[in-house]
Amino acid sequence: LITAQPTNYFLSFIIKPNGVAENWENILHFTTGGNGNEPGQKRPAVWFHPYTTKIVVVTDDDSSDSSNTNRLDLSYGLNQQQEHLVEVHVFGSKFSPYIN
Repeated sequence: LITAQPTNYFLSFIIKPNGVAENWENILHFTTGGNGNEPGQKRPAVWFHPYTTKIVVVTDDDSSDSSNTNRLDLSYGLNQQQEHLVEVHVFGSKFSPYIN
């Protein structure tokens, strides 16, 4: 639980998908508590879509709700058994994800 989240940050990690799952699979999720659409509940959050290696990256700020949360849905799946670099740059309300 993080009680005071920064509004400007850079997050980077390497992921290697080993397969797919039936449900949304959480890769990482920083939150002030909860998993809904309240401010601070997805700062950021990264998941795999069900049955694929496609990922979604979501981030919010103190004024966000479900209607204006920053979101990127990757249109292609990540290669299984291969490492991929994921970066998320957030500067206030500006959101810049990168996936290689």
